[in-house]
Amino acid sequence: MKILYLTSRLPYPPVGGDRLRTHAFLKFLSKKHEIDLLSIYDSDSELQYISQLAAFCGDIHLFKRNKFISYVNLFRSFADHNPFQVNYYDSSSVRKFIKKIYRKYDCILVHLIRMAQYVVGLPVKKIIDMTDCLSELWYEQSKFSSFPMSQLYKLEARYIKRYEDFISSRFDYLLYVTSDEFSSKHSSQNVVSVGNGFNMDDLNGYSLGNKDGIGFVGKLDTFPNKDAVNYFIKNIFPEVRREIPDMKFYIIGKNPSPEWSAVDNCVVTGEVAHVGEYLSKCYVFVCPLRCGAGFKNKIVEAMLHKVPVVASSISIKGMGFIPREHIILEDNPLLFAKQVINLLKNEGFRLKIADKAYNFTKSNFSWEQELQKVDKILCSIT
Repeated sequence: MKILYLTSRLPYPPVGGDRLRTHAFLKFLSKKHEIDLLSIYDSDSELQYISQLAAFCGDIHLFKRNKFISYVNLFRSFADHNPFQVNYYDSSSVRKFIKKIYRKYDCILVHLIRMAQYVVGLPVKKIIDMTDCLSELWYEQSKFSSFPMSQLYKLEARYIKRYEDFISSRFDYLLYVTSDEFSSKHSSQNVVSVGNGFNMDDLNGYSLGNKDGIGFVGKLDTFPNKDAVNYFIKNIFPEVRREIPDMKFYIIGKNPSPEWSAVDNCVVTGEVAHVGEYLSKCYVFVCPLRCGAGFKNKIVEAMLHKVPVVASSISIKGMGFIPREHIILEDNPLLFAKQVINLLKNEGFRLKIADKAYNFTKSNFSWEQELQKVDKILCSIT
C-alpha cells in the first residue's frame, strides 16, 4: 500500500512523546508499505535528520513553518472558532501541495488534529492518530492556570471539542493511545486503541555512576510537565530533604525553566541524548502531574530502567498498573513525600516494586504488538 504520512513535527530524533510515536509508526509500517512523509519543521538544524528518515521513507516533503504567519493565524480562531493549534499550523503551501499529490496514495495517515485540516475533505481513505483527547487536556490545564490564561485554555478546550466531533465522522479510523481516551467520547466502530511501546535495545546500557537522586523526565515547556516540576519543588521536595538533606532532584528534558537551576539540590540537565544515563542515577522516579491526558511515556521508560515510580493518580489513567504492586500512587503532597522517603529508605521494597513494574511493562508495552493493529486497519481499507 502507498501511504502519505502527515506530521506537524519531523519524526526524528525519537525523543518526547510525539516523536517517539511518529518515528515508531514510520519505522514499523515501512516494513510492509511504501510510505512518503510530509512534515512541518521549525529550524534548519532539523534538516540534518533527513538521512535517518530516508531509511524508512520514499519521498520526504518538508515545509518550514513561518513563525510570524503562525502567530497571526492564532487570532483567526476568535472568528472561525477553530482550535488555536489548528490555525497555528495552517499553511497554504502545504494545502496546495497535498491537493496536487493525494490521488496517488491509497491512504493518508495523519498525526494529530492540527494536520487533519489538510485532508478532511479529500476523497481518499484517511486515518487520524488522535493520540489523546486534547479537549480534556486543555480543560484540565485551565483549572491550574491563572487569569487570563485560564480563560484561553477553556476557550481552546471548547474549540478542540467541537473540532474533535467534526472530524470524527470524516476519517475512516481514529486512533487513541488508551481506551479511556475515547470510551466516553465516541461509540463508533472506527475508533481503535493503539498504545505506545518501547524498544528494549534503545533503553539498556547507559550509566553515569552511583545513584544519588530522584528524577523527572519530560518536555519541560509543556504546561502539565512545568506545573508538575514546580509543584514538586514547592510542595514535595522540601519534605524529602528534611529527611534526606543530600538527596538531589534531576530535572531531565528540553526547555527547562531557568529558575529551577537556582533551587538547592536541583540538577537541570536540559535535553539529553539518552534519558537512561540520568535515570541510572535515580533511586526513585516521580510523576506528580496534576493535569494531562494520555499515555505517560516517562513512567514506562523509568520502569524499564528499573526505577520505582511514585505518581499522582491522573498520571496512570488507562495504563493498567496495579497500585503498590507496580507503582505507588498519591495525590496529597505531604503523603507523596512520605511515599518517596519510604522508597528511599527501604531498599527491599524499592527493588520489589521496581522488578514487578519492569516485568509488567516489558510484557505489555511493545510497538510490534500495538502497531500490528494499524497494519490490520490498513489491510482492511484497501
